[in-house]
Amino acid sequence: CRSAWRPSRRQMVGLVAAALVILLAGGAVLARGAYQRNAAGRAMRLRVQFSETSARMLASAPLYGVGVGRYHGRSGEFMPAEIRAIYGFENAHNYFAQQFAELGVVGGTIFLWLVIACVRTGWRSTGRTATASAGLLAGSLGYLVTCLTGHPLLVPEAALPFWAALGVAIGSGGSVMPPGAATPRSRFAVALLGVVLIVPIGVAGASYRQNRSGEHGFYDSQRAEDGTTFRWTTRHAVTYVDAVPGFLTLRMRAQPLPDRPPFVLTTELDGRVIDRRVVRADQWVTIELPVRPRTGSPATRQRIDLRVNQTWPRSQTVGRRQAAQPVGVMMAIAWSPIG
Repeated sequence: CRSAWRPSRRQMVGLVAAALVILLAGGAVLARGAYQRNAAGRAMRLRVQFSETSARMLASAPLYGVGVGRYHGRSGEFMPAEIRAIYGFENAHNYFAQQFAELGVVGGTIFLWLVIACVRTGWRSTGRTATASAGLLAGSLGYLVTCLTGHPLLVPEAALPFWAALGVAIGSGGSVMPPGAATPRSRFAVALLGVVLIVPIGVAGASYRQNRSGEHGFYDSQRAEDGTTFRWTTRHAVTYVDAVPGFLTLRMRAQPLPDRPPFVLTTELDGRVIDRRVVRADQWVTIELPVRPRTGSPATRQRIDLRVNQTWPRSQTVGRRQAAQPVGVMMAIAWSPIG
């Protein structure tokens, strides 16, 4: 049998508005509980920090993201100190936020449009099909709700049934809408939902970009057996020096890994390659690179990019578990301006 109730457009708008209010209210509750010390408050605080991690990652590459599948490996670079100490590396706990961080605003918006288009078409199909298709659509919607607080679609065994069920719910009703029949109201609703989901991440990311020191791609300082203080790099680390002539001193060493090719470090100054060399694994090597700002540049800082040709999974005890940190080479940096 078929359901006798079909909501009108006005009722649909009301349902969407109610869903948005619930989402915003949930965010307010998370923020309010961020500094509580009980178990629920701690869980809320961690969720807020996971959102902050996603915003920071998106801010680092806003247009096209950090790359598909790279969220987990790079999350340690952007995590606040509290959750980095607990997890080391983790996914976003919000599948939509993870898509935006990995794909950027361009890819994330396209993915969001795909999901909205599928749900919209499936909703229209339920009026022509049996209750089973409506049940598949309802189950798919429930799954999408869980994506706001988790990342189930990262697991193939969970993602494949979801997309299959959503596809059946959409396709079982046949063509329900001629091409080009989308109304201005529907386009406005899709755009509004996109803004509601994107703007908070963008604002948080912009705030992060303004308040951070700019340096990223390094882990916390450590001390080697010989007393040298260093930091492990990731595959791409960034630091800044004053926009005055000077010398950049790099003290580096690689991990001896017989089954790996040599580690190669490329150093760039404001996008120009100024050095490329193999990093030795048997001893520390110190190099000095002359740095001179571009003539007529109004910038007050010069950007230094350190790119390693590979990383390796370094096992590290983080909280109560072992985490595999993708690390490059050991690095100590000193800056000596002339005069």
